[in-house]
Amino acid sequence: MRCVFWVVLLAWGCGGSTSQAPADSEAVTLLSEPPGEGPLAAAGCYERSADGSPTRRLPGIGFQVRPANGTREFRVGEAIRLTLSFTNTGSEVRGLDLANYDRAGRLHIDRYALDPEGVDPLRDYFDRGLVGLGGLRRTETLSERPTEVQRTLNEYIQIRQPGRYQLRVESARVEGVLCASGPIELVIRPADAQADAMALERARTLMRGREESQREGLRQLRFLQTEEAAQTMVRLMARTPGPEDAGINVLEGFLLDLAFGLYGSPHREAILDAMDAALAVPDAQISPLFVDTLVRLRAQQERPGYLPQYPTEPESQRRWRRLETTYQEHRREIRERVCGRLLDGLGDKEARASDVAVATLLELNLRASSAVTNRLQQEIGTRLPNFAPTSQTRFLRDRWRQVVDPALVPALQAIADADGSDPNVRTLALRRLMELAPEEGRRRIVAELGRHPLRLGYAVREQPLLPLGPVPALDEVLATGVERHDHEFDLRARLLAQYGSPAILERVRAVQARHPRGSDTAEGALLAYLARVDATRAGQDLIARVRAADTVLKQGVLANELAAAMEYDRAPSIELALIAMLRTEAPHAITTAARALQKHGSARGKEALFAALARSPSDPQVEDALTSALLRGRGWVLTEAERTRLDELRITTQAVAVQDAVSVMIVFDLSGSVLVHVGEFSSSSPAESLAPASGGARRHFVLPGGDVDAERGVRPVRARALDDLVFKLAQYPAGTQVHASILSDAGEANEVGVALRGWLEAHGLVPL
Repeated sequence: MRCVFWVVLLAWGCGGSTSQAPADSEAVTLLSEPPGEGPLAAAGCYERSADGSPTRRLPGIGFQVRPANGTREFRVGEAIRLTLSFTNTGSEVRGLDLANYDRAGRLHIDRYALDPEGVDPLRDYFDRGLVGLGGLRRTETLSERPTEVQRTLNEYIQIRQPGRYQLRVESARVEGVLCASGPIELVIRPADAQADAMALERARTLMRGREESQREGLRQLRFLQTEEAAQTMVRLMARTPGPEDAGINVLEGFLLDLAFGLYGSPHREAILDAMDAALAVPDAQISPLFVDTLVRLRAQQERPGYLPQYPTEPESQRRWRRLETTYQEHRREIRERVCGRLLDGLGDKEARASDVAVATLLELNLRASSAVTNRLQQEIGTRLPNFAPTSQTRFLRDRWRQVVDPALVPALQAIADADGSDPNVRTLALRRLMELAPEEGRRRIVAELGRHPLRLGYAVREQPLLPLGPVPALDEVLATGVERHDHEFDLRARLLAQYGSPAILERVRAVQARHPRGSDTAEGALLAYLARVDATRAGQDLIARVRAADTVLKQGVLANELAAAMEYDRAPSIELALIAMLRTEAPHAITTAARALQKHGSARGKEALFAALARSPSDPQVEDALTSALLRGRGWVLTEAERTRLDELRITTQAVAVQDAVSVMIVFDLSGSVLVHVGEFSSSSPAESLAPASGGARRHFVLPGGDVDAERGVRPVRARALDDLVFKLAQYPAGTQVHASILSDAGEANEVGVALRGWLEAHGLVPL
């Protein structure tokens, strides 16, 4: 196959770079308040349109809001807890979203309006607009019986003055519905110094307790509007508790609550003075979150104002971008001042605080070629074992391409060997040690896998620690691990699928026959091992299992196991069993099989997917899964005639686009991971030693960027995603025009482009 590639090089900007504003300087103005979201809907529940606006009224849906504790009177700084109550007396089934948090820090599914207006405590945190990162949530079918959701108004609106207020609430929790309450009167009494002091002490008491108690104490502290509460939050965030805070050690995952409390406090000047002073305190542990909070608060103090919404008119957009450049440049200047002060005081820091400061400075400055980076990067090798687990994770996973160096080998060995290392950090350290010192890394990994219990964390599930294939030295460990069938069974089965040799085949068969069924993941791993070491019998056994799966439940369970098995081994016997699942009557089995074939299947699955789509036109979930598999499958390309056939089989009316050319995008991130988009297909994998799934010689792609300099040389990188790219492109007819783009967050885009061109040529592709 010979394809013509147009290679476009794009680089993600480094944090230290600055955008050049246009020479002419038109007047621009920041807003005194963040842009609003518009008024709330009138009281009632309405069908919600695609853009979120209300349409026709739905009298069957009920929505009420009331104070949770039964009183409408509160003190300034007191938590105002609300109960949102939903009912459904109509005939249409409606789901209710019971989410109570978003990982971005604020749940946007509910809105609040106060008359007279209050203050948004997080307006300086969300000054670039509201964002959502999701989180765990559950839904419940709405019925005549009220379903209640508890919320706290202080998270969204802070009331700083006593008086009478009218509160209204709007919620989009009901599926396809927008509900709005009528006005609720709240009476806010003046602050009481004695009551506030007692509330602060209650919050401190709660923060000395377990996790849930600590979270509640932090929330109470966050809502208090006293200067003493603000000073307490600064001390706790800098890990410098005073005598009155004795016994409080805020969990790292809760530090954002302290930052939110500082954003919302009315005592901004005192907070900034305290945070500035903390930079020089010898035992203060200055984290990146501490610096970011200080920078944002200082920026608003020096130049108050907020960016307006992004306009639609081109000339207005140009002026807006100029304003944004100035806005961000101001923050960069403040961050440089803060980092400079932290760097200058590094020699006076105590050992633990010094390590935290170095980790913070590196994280904030690695993207910039600066004196800070050059001075401190040389210290990573000695300090890395002393960093907090979160910092170790960021450097070993997210920022690895920026810090990788053979000098890190002793630090990686120390982390891997230390009994007190975080299990996930130990796993990352072993993986990176395998890259820099393969023999040493292999020895330690084999030793770790032989431990019981394991000292490795969930990160071992993300990618193999060793190159895939039999490791006879692990046979006894692997066989014993699955025979034990304890709490590590899932992980031991995974390791067996990756490294088990034929020598322990009979012991594994005995485990499969004797032990109770494990999880889908574990059972799939056992299937993958058997398919790899005894393909003929494994194929026969799978055919028998498919025939024996005579109920919807059994078919669904088998499909889950087969899909899990394909994650380890794309064996023909497993693929054929998944294709057989497409012929069942179980919707879950069909959708599961379709998704697995989309991700891992070969061309033999295409016709089976078409046949399944022809048999199952009435189930929208099945149709979506089959359509997605046909459009995005790794192992095939739809011809124009097949795309027309797909249109004819689908119930939905949206036509499938016919493409004249294929678009390819290859993305490299700082961790060394590779993401590939080929047309509508996508694949991602870590950059490591992996045998190519499509067969043939091992793929070698030289990835420069942060890994290349005159002393270190070039480190070869292999990635399954790149193999998937070649496998997918091989399905296109000869002469297909292919447009390729490379996105890299490293600054050496030209070197990446040169390397990619060479790699394309090595695989019979012709770059221009």
